Amino acid sequence: MAVAEGLAMPASDKAGTGNRNTRSILTWASGAYYARR
Repeated sequence: MAVAEGLAMPASDKAGTGNRNTRSILTWASGAYYARR
């Protein structure tokens, strides 16, 4: 469940900025996943 929420938010940023923030999104998603875990 946490993964779904973590990917839901970055999805919007990814579509708006593109593949430039892909790394930042992955890092943010990982941090959020571990934080909620």
